[in-house]
Amino acid sequence: MRVDKLVFFTCAAGVLLSLSPHILRAEILEAMIPSSLYGTLDQTKTKCPAKGCGPTAAVNSYVFLQKKYPTVYDTRLVPSVDPNKPTTEEQARIANLLMTEEFMNTNPLRGTYWSWFVFGKATYIDYTSSTPTTTYRAQSRFDWVGDSGMPHPQPSWVEDNLPNGPTIDFIFGELRDWEDVEIYVDGHYLTVTGIKYDTANLLGTLYYVDPLGGKAGKADIAQGDANDPITILYDGKLVTIDVAVSESPIPEPNIILLMSTGILILTGMRRLAIAR
Repeated sequence: MRVDKLVFFTCAAGVLLSLSPHILRAEILEAMIPSSLYGTLDQTKTKCPAKGCGPTAAVNSYVFLQKKYPTVYDTRLVPSVDPNKPTTEEQARIANLLMTEEFMNTNPLRGTYWSWFVFGKATYIDYTSSTPTTTYRAQSRFDWVGDSGMPHPQPSWVEDNLPNGPTIDFIFGELRDWEDVEIYVDGHYLTVTGIKYDTANLLGTLYYVDPLGGKAGKADIAQGDANDPITILYDGKLVTIDVAVSESPIPEPNIILLMSTGILILTGMRRLAIAR
C-alpha cells in the first residue's frame, strides 16, 4: 500500500473512533483530571455551612473551567487576583451569590434542589458573558419540577425521569473530553475529577473534590448489571448517583479534534487525487 493511502486510511479510522467511541474500547474505562485544577472551597466557609454543598461544588468546578480554558473564561467565573490560586474569600463570594433566588435558590434547611442546581450553574456561566461560551448536558432520575416548585422551563439538554439515573458512559465520556462534571448523591453534591471502571466486573472508583472540606477524595462505585443505577459507597453508605451535569466550552474539545482530523483527511484525499 502506498504511504499516502496508508496515511489517509489511518486518519479515516481515527475519525470513526472519535465519532463512535464505543465501537472499540478496553474493558477498563479510565479518565482522570488532576484535582489540582479545581477549587478548594469548603462549604463551611460559606453563608450556608450545613447545606451549601451545591453552590460550593459549582464554584470548585468553575475554577477548573478557568484554569483549563483561560482563553474562554479568563477569571470571570471566579474573579481573583491570582487566577491559579483563588482565595477562600474569593471562592466563597461566588458560592454565596449562587445561593440566591436568581441562581440556585439554596435553602439553609433543605439545601439545593437538583433542577435549581442545574439551572443556576448554567445561568451564572451565561450571566458572566455577553455571548454563549458553554454547552451543557444533564441526566437525572428525578422530574425537572418534582417538589422543587421550579418555575423555569426544562432545557432541551436535560434528560430527566431516567429510571436508572446517569450512566457510566455519560460520566466517563464527559471526563475523557476534559469537561466539567458534578453529581448528586444522597442529598449531597460532588465535583467529579476522574473515573476508573471495569466494564467486565461492573466495579470501579470515582474521584472527586468534596465540598465538605474542599479536598480530593475517592469512593468505590458499582452496578448490579450494565442497566442498573450506579451505586457509590459515600460516607459509609451505599447510595445511588441520582444526577450528573456537565459543562464544556464552545467549541467542545472533541469537535476541535475532529476538525483537525478532518483537515488531515481532506489533505490525504487531495494527495490521492494528484497521485492519480
